[in-house]
Amino acid sequence: LDYKTADTSASAWFGLRPDDPQLPLYAITDEGPVTAVTFAQLRADGVAFNGLSREESLFPGVPTVANSRAAKGYVESWPTMLSAWRAVLEELAQQFMAGNARVDPKRYPLTCRHCGLEPLCRVREINDQSALGGAYE
Repeated sequence: LDYKTADTSASAWFGLRPDDPQLPLYAITDEGPVTAVTFAQLRADGVAFNGLSREESLFPGVPTVANSRAAKGYVESWPTMLSAWRAVLEELAQQFMAGNARVDPKRYPLTCRHCGLEPLCRVREINDQSALGGAYE
């Protein structure tokens, strides 16, 4: 369980490059039995939970993996979700340890809007050239 004041989504935990891997990382490294992975969203108008659980009714409004729209198309059960997270996060860690630091924005140009390193980066030039069908020299 973690808390956030901003919007959260369990769908950010899936795919080959998860957007928000903090709680999945906690889940796969915890030595005890993990029964839920969820954010408590704290706002002026109240508290809500957003995440996934192994069983029904552990947290109000938090579905099981089988009943989750966020997990649909990725995993079908709690054990397969934890295994998938382990595989993805271990692969990302291996790439990082091997020095894979290529600039590869996940959602260009949205990702680049908040970067602040535009003068040093050529991602926009490369993507603009690709969009025009030309090779970048």
